[in-house]
Amino acid sequence: MKTCTILAATAMLTAASLFSCAPQKNTVATVAGGSAGAAAGGKIDPPVAAASQGGMTSGHAGSTAGSGAPSITGGTGSDSNPPLTGLGGSGGAFDNSGGAFDSSGGAFDNPGGNSSGGGVTASAGGPGGIRGSGDGRFGSKVDYPVGERPVSLALGDFDADGKLDVAVTNSDVDTVSVLLGNGDGTFAAKVDNATGDDPFSVALGDFNADGKLDIACANTSSGTVSVLLGKGDGTFAAKIDYGTAGRPYSVALADLNGDRKLDIATADNGSSKVSVLLGKGDGTFAAKTDYTTGNEPNSLAIGDLNGDGALDLATTSSSSGTVSVLLGTSGGKFAAPNEFSVGNGPQLLVLGDLNADGKLDIATASAYATAVSVLLGTGDGNFGVHVEYETASYPISLALADLNDDATLDIVAAATFGNSVSVLLGTGGGAFAPKIDYPTAINPNSVALGDLNADGTLDLATANYGSASVSVLLGSGQPK
Repeated sequence: MKTCTILAATAMLTAASLFSCAPQKNTVATVAGGSAGAAAGGKIDPPVAAASQGGMTSGHAGSTAGSGAPSITGGTGSDSNPPLTGLGGSGGAFDNSGGAFDSSGGAFDNPGGNSSGGGVTASAGGPGGIRGSGDGRFGSKVDYPVGERPVSLALGDFDADGKLDVAVTNSDVDTVSVLLGNGDGTFAAKVDNATGDDPFSVALGDFNADGKLDIACANTSSGTVSVLLGKGDGTFAAKIDYGTAGRPYSVALADLNGDRKLDIATADNGSSKVSVLLGKGDGTFAAKTDYTTGNEPNSLAIGDLNGDGALDLATTSSSSGTVSVLLGTSGGKFAAPNEFSVGNGPQLLVLGDLNADGKLDIATASAYATAVSVLLGTGDGNFGVHVEYETASYPISLALADLNDDATLDIVAAATFGNSVSVLLGTGGGAFAPKIDYPTAINPNSVALGDLNADGTLDLATANYGSASVSVLLGSGQPK
């Protein structure tokens, strides 16, 4: 079989992700909103992609070196334990060469996972990520209560039991709710953890190299990022806050300076900046460095967009209808932005190899256009003219994955006014079939993908702003 690599990042009511497909083998893998993980001894089969706002699914990284092709997910090592290798730093070394998160080396033998709003970028064609073995269809929703005004969702294994859990930010009550998974597609009651004021985006990663997933939340009203270190049992230490340039709408995680320590980047809507906070490897971060981006950025994704081995940044600007690309230089620094036109009102941004040419492409949730906009990459940091594909009303968050096991990436869009998710199956060459809609609870603002019931088929979860809930829709189809 084949696998797909994925990257995810989130913003505002959206998230970003990156994904690509390549031949591989083995079975179950799980992805979480923007996260990718695999079960089955670190071998990744069902390529799955990250979800909007969702987090990369966690999992302990493989302890042996994985294949070293450019990949965003570590964890193709043959003896990873426990299962579930995650994107953000799990699996192999956080090598930036050949595409972020190269799995060679076996360093970063800790649960990674990137989460909603955050993402490391995966290079096309590398191992890692997971693919679903279903038919791209989903069952009826089951809803779980969370805090008021949930806006961002991530999936990861917080208690090291090999089952995906949910983290969701609740903007009205300044908390992140954690719902531990039972492994059969159901979840325990939420447990709330305090964040900064108005948390809009969540990302997951192992910040202190202890093998336990941690949480980062971008807090819009307080202008901070909250870091909550995980204890490995599903509980977390009290938050530590770090300043940003102002009103961060999205948070993403990656090793931006090549020191094999997770760093934080935020899209700061209030200042038209991206803030970069370099990690020290012990769960703490240096003071921010700011970079100018497009006007009022509301989503952020990270990936190697020009094939030079350095990670680049991409942000959306809803007010100007553009995507800004900031190419990485060295040491976690970035050049001035280049802007590309997309559909009207772009929200979430995701990166993935949508046409299987080995180059990262961009997809945005273009809310005002009621469409997903696709921009195919040329491999040098530039992109073609956008093509739009219709969704349900007001798409605000995206996730990428190969839902139907055809080695082609598919798109899932959370349509907040349509109270549904739109599934657009990839047809090859970067094109997509007409949407199929599935009902959710009221106002879904974030979507994440993962194998929530361990049947080898990808499932989805949404954070529903208008109903203070998470909707879970289990994937259908027989595993192949």
